[in-house]
Amino acid sequence: MARGEVVAGGAPATLGGRDRAAAVVTFSVPDGTPPPPVGEADERGRVVLRSRHIPEDLDALARWALAHDLPLADLAVRPPTLEDVYLELTR
Repeated sequence: MARGEVVAGGAPATLGGRDRAAAVVTFSVPDGTPPPPVGEADERGRVVLRSRHIPEDLDALARWALAHDLPLADLAVRPPTLEDVYLELTR
């Protein structure tokens, strides 16, 4: 519901197209590292990428990390949460 109207319905896994929505990829890089080929730095200095093409984007990130000798030890890939979907639907 948003502004008194039903904006989406269905099972949690598919609500608002969640099953087709962009995944969120996050990781940290040391200061002074050249920017990655995809994604943007957030306010905490972590790189955030919303990806609909996970294999291609991860391939580009892996090639970039290897070229700069970066381990990407905290790399995380997650599907959109119900909160992400809710915020998108109620904008």
